[in-house]
Amino acid sequence: MGHLPGYSKDMVLFATAWKEVKRGNPFDVLGELLEVYSVEGSPAPIPLVGGAVGYFSYDLCHFIERLPTTAVDDLLLPECYLAFYDAVVAFDHREKKVYLATTGFPELEEGKRIKRAEERLKEIKDRILRSPPVPVVETSPAGEGIVLKSNFSREEYLSAVATAREYICAGDIFQVNLSQRFEADLPVPPYHLYQRLRLFTSSTPSLMRETCSPRLRSTRNGSPPIKE
Repeated sequence: MGHLPGYSKDMVLFATAWKEVKRGNPFDVLGELLEVYSVEGSPAPIPLVGGAVGYFSYDLCHFIERLPTTAVDDLLLPECYLAFYDAVVAFDHREKKVYLATTGFPELEEGKRIKRAEERLKEIKDRILRSPPVPVVETSPAGEGIVLKSNFSREEYLSAVATAREYICAGDIFQVNLSQRFEADLPVPPYHLYQRLRLFTSSTPSLMRETCSPRLRSTRNGSPPIKE
């Protein structure tokens, strides 16, 4: 339906045939869009029937409080990137069911929205039925021919840990998230990497940033809060 990448205070909202630049706090911009394209009281048995899906980076903290900027932006990625979906294909692995849902957006008038939703459901169902079988993920010896490169040496990482402990003991911070970036040239498409990760973890890795974090996530229905 549309995409919303954000760079500093510039939010670029674009779809197939048009583009619009919005300036301001990305949280406010997203809130305004969700006010327009909102679905209330959905009877669907799945928690998500459409909406914004993406990420907010830690760099958006500068829209919340005044902090020094010390990170080097060497990847030049958007500080946030959200895709707006008017249709969802949901897999219920426990019940072994597949659900198709669509909101009918971007149409806002109810009659037109219902008509578009019906057309989208038929389109998606036909596309699924015509799709070829998903190829089996080929297995190979772990790490064969792959060289991992880190942005931290062992000595640098241990030094960063020691510095973080000093800050904690001084009462300046109570928590720190130290991380390393590992890079490698892979001879397979990104989606194959995603499929391989799904074989070895019960968490859901992101297509944009592969992660297998065991932390708890919060949801709208009152589940436990995010826990580090």
